[in-house]
Amino acid sequence: MARPMTFRSSSYNQELSTGSLLVEVGTHGNTLQEALSAARLFARSAGQVLLGLKEQ
Repeated sequence: MARPMTFRSSSYNQELSTGSLLVEVGTHGNTLQEALSAARLFARSAGQVLLGLKEQ
């Protein structure tokens, strides 16, 4: 679900609020459909983790 990632020490305002999370979906190498599909999968999984639900 993820291609190789580049980690940087840059700041994107996430330090302004406790508990914030920056999620970037898709790159120039993805189609819009691929990015939307990945965003849905991430949202479903993150929701289950944050709500403490088991996989259905």
